[in-house]
Amino acid sequence: MHIAMTIFVLGALVLTWNDAAVRRLLLVGLGSYIIVRVWSGLHFIPEMLAFQKIPLNAPASAELSAGVAKWTFWTWFREPLDVASFLCFLLALHQWTRS
Repeated sequence: MHIAMTIFVLGALVLTWNDAAVRRLLLVGLGSYIIVRVWSGLHFIPEMLAFQKIPLNAPASAELSAGVAKWTFWTWFREPLDVASFLCFLLALHQWTRS
């Protein structure tokens, strides 16, 4: 899904490059999207894979609680970037259909 999303946004950039307002929105959205994808690949996905290796019947530990708290804390910063990307792409589409 992420590969397709990136290809479509890059295609939209090529097709709308002459429209400065649309281009700016797409570039801001793409920048935010790339930040989230890189951050997820470096932090969130490895953490998720580590969580999945913990047996379901394993007792709760301070280490696990700290990991979950860290995950939750940083998600509060990651999700707004996803929303910003979506809104920029949506606004770019709206701007493009009006021109």
